[in-house]
Amino acid sequence: MSAIVSSNCKIVPLPTSDPESLAQPADTHENRVAKIRAEASEIRRKSNKSAPPNDLPPLPDELPGPDQDPMDPVDIHNLIELRKKAAKLPPLEDVSEFIVKFMVKPKLLIENILHQGSKMAVGGGSNSFKTWILLDLALSVACGVSWLGFNTTKARVLYCNCEIQQEFMQDRVKAIEKAKEITSEPGSVDIWKGC
Repeated sequence: MSAIVSSNCKIVPLPTSDPESLAQPADTHENRVAKIRAEASEIRRKSNKSAPPNDLPPLPDELPGPDQDPMDPVDIHNLIELRKKAAKLPPLEDVSEFIVKFMVKPKLLIENILHQGSKMAVGGGSNSFKTWILLDLALSVACGVSWLGFNTTKARVLYCNCEIQQEFMQDRVKAIEKAKEITSEPGSVDIWKGC
C-alpha cells in the first residue's frame, strides 16, 4: 500500500484498488469502539483476578473520537485494574459523624512513639547501625523491655530480614540478648528471611 506524509507527519494511506483491502469494513469510529470494547472484554476474561462486571466501575463514557488514536488494550486493562482498586477503597465519611463515632485507641508499643498498627521509619547513612537498632527494637518489644530509654509494651514481633545473612543475624540476636540480659520466649519473635 502506498502512503504520503502530511505536514503534521502522520502517515496517510493512499486509496488502493486492491480487492482484499476494499472488502474490509471501513475503519469508522463505531468499529474502533467495538474493537476496543471486545479487546477489553477479552483481557477481563483472561485475567485471573477479574471480578464480576457489576462489581467493576464503568469504563469512561468518552472513548477516542474518529480523529484520535484508539486506546491501547494495555491502557484499557490498566484502567480496569485501577478502577478495581478504587472500588475497594473505604467510603467517604462526613466529619460530623466521624468525630462522634466510638473508637478504641490501639495499644502503645513504644512509649510516646509508636502504636500498634502504625508505621515508623528509621533512616541513616550507610553503616550507621540501622539494622542493629531495628533488631534491638524487635527484641525489646518481644520481651517488653525498654528500647533507647523508651518503655515498650510486650507484643509478638515479626522481623523481616531482607539484608543480613542468616548466620550473621543469629550472632546479632545473641549479642543483643546478652547485652540486654533478655531471652526471647518461644512464640515472641519470628524472623523471616525475605531475600
